[in-house]
Amino acid sequence: METKKILLKEWGKEILPFYEEDLNYLNSDNSKFKGTVSFEQIGDKALIYTNQFVGILKLPCSNVILIEPKTVVKYLELLSYSQSVKCNDKKTLLYYDPSIKVEIEEGDVFLDILSSIFLIELKRIIKKGLFREYVKKEDNINYLKGKLLISKQIKTNYICPKFQCRYFDSTIDNFTNQAILFAAIKLINALKSDNDNIKKIRAGIISCVNILKDEISIKESIPSNDLTKINSESVIRKNYYYRDILEVTKLIIGESFYKSVKGEKIRCCNFLIDMNVVFERVVFGLLEKLLKDKGYEVTDQKRYTGKGLIDVELKNIQVIPDIIILKDSIEFGFADAKYKKNISNADYYQSIVYSLVLRLKTIKRQNYFKKALLVNFTEDKYEKTITGKINLSSLNDELEDIELNRVSLFLDEDSKDYIKDLEGQLSEKIKNIF
Repeated sequence: METKKILLKEWGKEILPFYEEDLNYLNSDNSKFKGTVSFEQIGDKALIYTNQFVGILKLPCSNVILIEPKTVVKYLELLSYSQSVKCNDKKTLLYYDPSIKVEIEEGDVFLDILSSIFLIELKRIIKKGLFREYVKKEDNINYLKGKLLISKQIKTNYICPKFQCRYFDSTIDNFTNQAILFAAIKLINALKSDNDNIKKIRAGIISCVNILKDEISIKESIPSNDLTKINSESVIRKNYYYRDILEVTKLIIGESFYKSVKGEKIRCCNFLIDMNVVFERVVFGLLEKLLKDKGYEVTDQKRYTGKGLIDVELKNIQVIPDIIILKDSIEFGFADAKYKKNISNADYYQSIVYSLVLRLKTIKRQNYFKKALLVNFTEDKYEKTITGKINLSSLNDELEDIELNRVSLFLDEDSKDYIKDLEGQLSEKIKNIF
């Protein structure tokens, strides 16, 4: 079947022929992309709806779907920065399936994506435990083990009380882990960008290599005909968490994702990026950096020790904004990042709920939750900050009003340094707020 390439924008939709395999790949309980894009059967057709996700999906029926952002052209730069932000919200921003290879046109470079995926998976196998395998060894040791090599024993140990033995040893220094280490070193050499976030990914891989090289031999090369050994079923059966890193390792060793001869295609894998989470992490990271010098601490939902809860039909519903801003350990304000051009009434209602719940919890305390910040993006370079207030005192005399500021960031696709440009905009727009 001929591969068909379909270009979509985020929040876009397309009618496709229906295939049961496509539905299962996206919607089954063990799907790596469950809950991302919507895929529904309508008669003998299927409707795919992209939501806030961008990336590449090759479906089992051979359709390749390229999902691009509506406005943010340099989304890989935003992803790279967002992954460098130390945020504990536990939200997933990158979904991927290295087992599905996708051919893309020359010039599309996804080194950042695969480097990020490799680092995630490398940390995972180190944390869960490295794969052990019985490896055949021949050594001159102090005790008899396995099979005694008589001819070698006669030649070397007729005086020295040692044993020339051939035996099998359970070790992490096996071909599988050697290939992963080889790929890691190869990737380190490929990551030459001056981008600060790429440097952090590179530093993360170097840190992992320093852990591995003490126990695992470094290979000078791995022939292409040995790549089939990397995807060993016996390895995956015993250590399922190795599956993804082995697939990425093959891509790295094969160099097909970042090096190509002119006219050839580059290979990547299926991946989707949640732009809502990416934008939220970017805003968090920039606020944390900008407000630190002013004596503020920026924290996320997970690290915030306070509880914002509303009891609804005996069920606790978590009501905590994306970002909490503290001043001298006091909850001074909050921020909410909205990956959208236009702030709707629902977004303002959400800020009102946050304000009401958080202010009620601190009703007897002074100087708590004085400021609220809504951050979105805009296509208008000159859009100004809008300042108002949430009039809580009209509900209860004991409640103080909260100042609400809407800050819009212009995402300039022609910017040479995307993150630095956004930092400069945000710094200018909040200088009179905090």
